[in-house]
Amino acid sequence: MAEVKIIVMGKGGVGKSCLTQQFVNGMFVGASYNATIEDKFTKNLEVDGVNVFAEILDTAGQDQYSALRKFFMPLGDVFVLVYDITQDFTFDEINPIKEEIFAANERHMQLPFILVGNKCDMDGDRVVTVEEGNSLCETLQKSGGVWHFMEASAKENINVNDMFRKAISEALRLQTNKSAGTGSGVMGAGTKTNIGSSGPVKKKKKSMCTLL
Repeated sequence: MAEVKIIVMGKGGVGKSCLTQQFVNGMFVGASYNATIEDKFTKNLEVDGVNVFAEILDTAGQDQYSALRKFFMPLGDVFVLVYDITQDFTFDEINPIKEEIFAANERHMQLPFILVGNKCDMDGDRVVTVEEGNSLCETLQKSGGVWHFMEASAKENINVNDMFRKAISEALRLQTNKSAGTGSGVMGAGTKTNIGSSGPVKKKKKSMCTLL
């Protein structure tokens, strides 16, 4: 069985725990869930015809925990970076988080990253457009790594399975490339670890939730 370690990152309140709980347990926890510094979830599933043991580390986004990120960032096989489409400062924080990952994980040039704009069910309160999400993804791609963008809603369960399955699929692709000797792949994938146990308001733009 293949093993994939997914690390979910973003500012506090963007919905990282809600997305993770929706994927793992099929439920929306909302504000009732009190995340700790890091919570580990596991799920067995089949992706691309492969039986996968997915280990998901849901990390705290509060600034007081930022010093702890360096301990788990080197262990990820794929990173999910989440922002809130109704809070542009969470969108602005994506690039600094990316820089932290790049500094901590020596495999960053080959690793996959999923950029997720959460809360697309709140389109009437949107301040970050789909076009801006796509543009950021394209910019991040130029700096290294393999980047994909989509919008999601943990509350309405829109694109939640798709985003995590895409993350796993990309990690598996790198594992396959490594085994075939066609790329540097994901060093350490399949190895057990102990991880987890405001700016100006932009013009609102109506948009449907999209997988791009």
